[in-house]
Amino acid sequence: MRICLFTSSLNRGGAERVFVNLANHWVEQGHAVDFVVMSAEGGFRDSLSPEINLIDLGAQRGWLPNRLDFVRLFARYLKQSAPDQVFATLTYVTTTALWASKLVGYKGRVVVRQANSIRNQSEQSMPVRLWNWIGYHICYNWADRIMVNSRNSESEMIEMLPRLESKVRLVFNPVVVQPELIRRDAEEAIPVVLASGRFAAQKDYPTLLRAFQLVLKRRQSRLVILGDGPKRGEIESLIDELEIGASVDLAGYVSNTGVYYARASVFVLSSRWEGFPNVLVEALSAGVPVVTTDGLGASREIVEPILPDNIVPVGDVDRLAESILKTLAEPHEPEHYRAYVKERFDLPVIADQYLEG
Repeated sequence: MRICLFTSSLNRGGAERVFVNLANHWVEQGHAVDFVVMSAEGGFRDSLSPEINLIDLGAQRGWLPNRLDFVRLFARYLKQSAPDQVFATLTYVTTTALWASKLVGYKGRVVVRQANSIRNQSEQSMPVRLWNWIGYHICYNWADRIMVNSRNSESEMIEMLPRLESKVRLVFNPVVVQPELIRRDAEEAIPVVLASGRFAAQKDYPTLLRAFQLVLKRRQSRLVILGDGPKRGEIESLIDELEIGASVDLAGYVSNTGVYYARASVFVLSSRWEGFPNVLVEALSAGVPVVTTDGLGASREIVEPILPDNIVPVGDVDRLAESILKTLAEPHEPEHYRAYVKERFDLPVIADQYLEG
């Protein structure tokens, strides 16, 4: 089977990670895989198998405006390559894929993937919001399947497009469970609280930092945050204001997150909202217990079956601190978390669900 995965770039985002993992798995299974992007730049480029055909539409740009030119270029790709199935993620890309498929009368299967909550797009510019509205209300009629990764997104999509309910399907994000990756925090003299994600308002790191300040008053520990972003300066200022700098490490972007999971005592997600937070599943797959806020998205769906008491209200500093302290004090069973992830979110399981439709 010839499979096309279409996304915006190879940047280190959750949607891009999902597609890179799926592409690598399918090419290992003997499928021909085209990975089509609007820009081939990004940290995931080296993660793609050399057997995958990487197609950079950005390198073929013409004189048309961006959105129209990418429709033209993807239409040309469909006509020339004729893949059996197309998977597109991120609304800018899904709308492009659907316009292109309509333009050339593509006969294969087109699956569009909603990667985040629709309700949290109000901060986008008016042109982007208009493009997305056209995508949802016109182009999504042409999709064979609308794939969502949380029950929250599923209900949002059906509420917005009730006539397309039969096309909407819930499929969780896949995670690669690495057999050799297991937490070993017993070796750490001071417990490590780990967080990961872009320094942006969505992640609500101020709540995490204030909660960690309360944790430090009762237990010596260390907070490590992986990632970077536009709010870094504000986060550094708050760390200074809270006087917790000696116990906080802003590690930046790291390629080998496994080293950090292996030494973590607890992983914390403080987000206001998410689509499907891969980091929660990655932490559990490494045997690390997690604490999460109950924001829009799949956080509750991931954590409730395995650690139901570790879900706290968004923005609640006191509850977050208490949950972290409680988790640090309790014994845990890493293999139990890993088995849960392998059964529900492992890459081969989810990859089959994508192809089944």
